Amino acid sequence: MSWSQCLETGDDHHLGRLSNLKKLILAEVNLPFWPFDYGATEKYELLPISHINIGGNTVLQNLPVGLSKFVNLTWLCANFCQFKGCIPSWISNLVQLRRLTLDHNQFEELPESLTTMTNLQCLNIESNVLNSLESLQTMTFLRRLSCSGNRGAAVITSDALYRAEFEDDVSSLLECLRLHDSP
Repeated sequence: MSWSQCLETGDDHHLGRLSNLKKLILAEVNLPFWPFDYGATEKYELLPISHINIGGNTVLQNLPVGLSKFVNLTWLCANFCQFKGCIPSWISNLVQLRRLTLDHNQFEELPESLTTMTNLQCLNIESNVLNSLESLQTMTFLRRLSCSGNRGAAVITSDALYRAEFEDDVSSLLECLRLHDSP
């Protein structure tokens, strides 16, 4: 059985052979389902995968919950996927995550659990339809934040950054903040 057939069928029999896999790039593959939602998910926790890119996959309806099983994940890219609704709260289960790229989707809401992800350093949520970005004010651990092109980006520019300048809030560690082109 080829690797592509394993992915298409969800057959994880050959998963043990992936014991050295660090990066999983399924960008623009357009799988009709997330192949790792099936089978013995405890095996995925043992994989040393630190990077997953599913960007450009426009067939999946939402961020696959099976991603939450990759506990060694430090970078997740799921941009240009047309995901809608709320970013799932299980995203906070990825406690090692340092970089989260969810730009150019149609997310409307940030989960409160995002604020507990203290290892997260880079967050890109540009060009979604997020109404409120107020929860980002408490994410003082971020080094890079890209949130332009969202309805709620004005909240960050006006009130939060002014307060941060004087209260040593979000701006103390932030190295890059992209807010241009916010409606």
